[in-house]
Amino acid sequence: MSVDLQTVFGITVLVAIWLGPILLAAWIFSRKGYSPHWTWFGVVPLVGMVVLCTALLLPYRGSVAHVPQKSDRTLPPWLRPWIVALLSSLVFAFLGHSLFVDSPFSLKAPTPYAVAGGCIGLLLGLAVYLDDWAVRRRIEKRNRSAASEPAPHAPAAFVTKRHSNAMAILMLFLPLAAGILIWQHQRIHLTGRGAILLIGLTVVSTAVLGYLDLRQLMVRSGSASLPPTQILSPPVDSFTSILLVWFVAYPLHFFTRRRLGASNLVLPALVTTAVFIGAILSTWLSKPDLPSVQSPEVLRLIMESIERGPMYQALKDVVGKVEIRDPVEISFDPVKQRRVARARLISKEGETDFYYTIEWIDRKKGRYAIRFYLEQP
Repeated sequence: MSVDLQTVFGITVLVAIWLGPILLAAWIFSRKGYSPHWTWFGVVPLVGMVVLCTALLLPYRGSVAHVPQKSDRTLPPWLRPWIVALLSSLVFAFLGHSLFVDSPFSLKAPTPYAVAGGCIGLLLGLAVYLDDWAVRRRIEKRNRSAASEPAPHAPAAFVTKRHSNAMAILMLFLPLAAGILIWQHQRIHLTGRGAILLIGLTVVSTAVLGYLDLRQLMVRSGSASLPPTQILSPPVDSFTSILLVWFVAYPLHFFTRRRLGASNLVLPALVTTAVFIGAILSTWLSKPDLPSVQSPEVLRLIMESIERGPMYQALKDVVGKVEIRDPVEISFDPVKQRRVARARLISKEGETDFYYTIEWIDRKKGRYAIRFYLEQP
């Protein structure tokens, strides 16, 4: 019995990539005082990396056997900005690929759109970390300056300044509005890629707003030192976590800001999370709806079919550019899932009515057919 070494090597690498992050995450969870059973979520393929990143970002909990000193942190200081940038880059690469390419996302052969998105995410991650570093340095300098001045002349503490809720309210509004638009995707003719763009913009914008919100709270509190038990500051931690695991980190952000003395907006945040996640799940789990007769995608396909047809190619110098106007649905058969529509075709030679139908070829895959008629079918 011969053994294919290439196959054995491939299986070994696959098992290492799958199980390696789980084992490492279990060790980090135990070291930080958390239950290693959280790593069971990593059994799902690719989720192990998310579990590992979560384990790296969590602070040490309570009284644990080994709390590292400054020289014994989980990540060295020079590595932290690159970890943030890498995670941000992966999220943006996935979004860039999903917006323009129908095939599954792969790191082995990234598309130009994935590379462009990854570069944007890399720059954003580095910018967030460096901005946080600069803000903490300014706070530390201000604290040293205040400590060196005599008490009567010390500047008023900025702890008493009231924190603005503008960032938090905007964080509540954006996912709520996006969720409502996704719920109404059929009425507003929102395509699949349009929904992906809307979801991606919502996740990225709330991550940036979460960073800015906690950044303001950090300036307000005047506390900028990063304890040895914490890898990232709360603002950067919020940004990274919301990008990676929005459905968990987004509501947790409002618990964190309440703990730091800001207004209690936890209940509105939970409602917003339910609306946004519910809209995504309902769209993902439900069967796709047959496009309407006025859908931009349908009208684009009709125009492409007309312009590529042999009749138009032979007469295009005579009729010139054609235009479709006034598409109207005549009937819809809910059993056969078939729409019948009428529209006007405008050209140099005048205008004429034509009919077309829309029906499913493969509903599970979202494939449908459009057929043309000179008379009502």
